[in-house]
Amino acid sequence: MRYLLLFFLPLFIDGCNYLADNSHDHELGKTNVSTALSNANVKIPNYTLSPKEYKTWVQKYCKLEKKEGNILYELLLKPSDYVVCTESSNEAITQQEQKKLLSEIDGVKYFDLRITLDSEGHDLIRYRLLKDEDYDLRIKYYDFQFQNDICLIDSRNDTVHAVLYHFENNSQITPYNTISIGFPSDHIKATEIYSLQIHNKALLAPIDTVSFKIPGIRFFQFPQLKTI
Repeated sequence: MRYLLLFFLPLFIDGCNYLADNSHDHELGKTNVSTALSNANVKIPNYTLSPKEYKTWVQKYCKLEKKEGNILYELLLKPSDYVVCTESSNEAITQQEQKKLLSEIDGVKYFDLRITLDSEGHDLIRYRLLKDEDYDLRIKYYDFQFQNDICLIDSRNDTVHAVLYHFENNSQITPYNTISIGFPSDHIKATEIYSLQIHNKALLAPIDTVSFKIPGIRFFQFPQLKTI
């Protein structure tokens, strides 16, 4: 389906730029490296942004990071227009192209979750693996089961589960793995406070649960994309 292609392609199109724009101090035990997305009062530009400017704004103001031990979790909220920018190959986007792409990804709030290791070979799949024969089990976990261990929980403890999920297994190429996640828009309210919880059951780490606080209003506060 077309919207699935739009969901996954930005992983490859924008990956190098994302890495270049987001270098980190890998000091062990450091947490809350970035808390931009948890700020409910982010200032929204009162002018339209070009596709390049829009992507830069999102990567700066729609991001959360936490480091647990030597594992860095980076969460990026991807507004629909950000997905449009990463899907389009044009420097300028027409209103017609924007409308067409938005119609194909409507109804979902998108995230990228990037997990980076700074030691032990930088391979998430082999990280603290006890036996080589467990390798396939870990791949299956990240391909299929990890989706069930990522959720949004609101202030009433109501849980929103992901409706889209894709694990990009590139451990042999990069020091990180990227997971794309999508939650249903109609379950998310601007007046709520959400906790995005990640229960990484595959890793034998000191902390296998990571949570990110996200004010509901942040799912709706974005600049306007400049179109032609």
